[in-house]
Amino acid sequence: ALSDQNDLVKDTTAWTIGRICDLHVRSIPEETFPTLVNGLAGKLLNETPRVSSQACFGIHNLAAAFSNDNTAETAGTNALTTYMPQLLQTLLQVVDRSDASESNLRICAFEAIS
Repeated sequence: ALSDQNDLVKDTTAWTIGRICDLHVRSIPEETFPTLVNGLAGKLLNETPRVSSQACFGIHNLAAAFSNDNTAETAGTNALTTYMPQLLQTLLQVVDRSDASESNLRICAFEAIS
């Protein structure tokens, strides 16, 4: 649904994924994780500000879910570690988008970075 032609469908899908990442991140199957992260990241630069803002929301919630991960403290890594360099670079590009002032996109991108 993130690839649907209708922006409202993409917006709602990205928001729903963000809520799942917020409330039920441990329920996401491990084999689905790369598709999830790459799907959200793929909506950051070339979508409407509204859709990209919701993708930022999803990434923010995903990262927040791992912030209290005790396994990461002992291992020094978590499921997001391999994606972080590219995600941060892409989020910084989102901040510089010419339409970043629409739909709170710039704010959402900075929240996802934090």
